[in-house]
Amino acid sequence: MTNLRNGRSRARLVAGLSVVLLLSMSAWAVEEYPAPGYFLDGLSENSSWNEILAKPGIKADFPYLAFGSTYVALSDVCVGGDTVAIANPRIDNGVRISADELRAQVQAANAGRSYGASAGGRLAAAQPVPTSNVAMSDPVKVYKNVERGLLRDWIYLFDKPWPIPTCPAK
Repeated sequence: MTNLRNGRSRARLVAGLSVVLLLSMSAWAVEEYPAPGYFLDGLSENSSWNEILAKPGIKADFPYLAFGSTYVALSDVCVGGDTVAIANPRIDNGVRISADELRAQVQAANAGRSYGASAGGRLAAAQPVPTSNVAMSDPVKVYKNVERGLLRDWIYLFDKPWPIPTCPAK
């Protein structure tokens, strides 16, 4: 009688743990999208930044630079000679950083990407960065926001060079 009772309790324990394990495994599952082109919404590496930033649900992941205690997105900086300044006068705190340091970071970011095997290489060859008012360009990752109920995923789409302008003469 006690063997039968122990067997039933063991069976219930195993069944309960199996259900919990199966439910938790599905919660841990990571969805990967093998075809991010499905989410492009007509955008590509050749699209202009105005087109990319105007699309709802599209996010450009700009790196931030430290100007003292203020962190500023790459989209709000400019290069003036051998220094990098905050281009937006409303948030400019007067601190400048070395342009050589930013150039080294840009070169490291570009070297870390295999442009020869990706669409970024075709972009670099097909779309030279205009030299008027552009000091350098830094690759920025572009993502698509996909919402499914309460879940929100950011799907990587492509890298696109962001032109860092020269600072206007004062």
